[in-house]
Amino acid sequence: MFAALREKWPEPERETALRMIAMLSIGAVRLSLDTLGREDGKRPLAEILVAAFDALEREI
Repeated sequence: MFAALREKWPEPERETALRMIAMLSIGAVRLSLDTLGREDGKRPLAEILVAAFDALEREI
């Protein structure tokens, strides 16, 4: 994730922020996959991901 972000925004001063964004994104995806499993696939993964990123956005 970080490598892709770094490719798009290569400025060295953005490295820390891009690493943090990558960590948060990967965390949101992992939690979404956990939710998908707990719910036995009752909701589409895309819907769960949107909810996870919405929650992340509200808290930041």
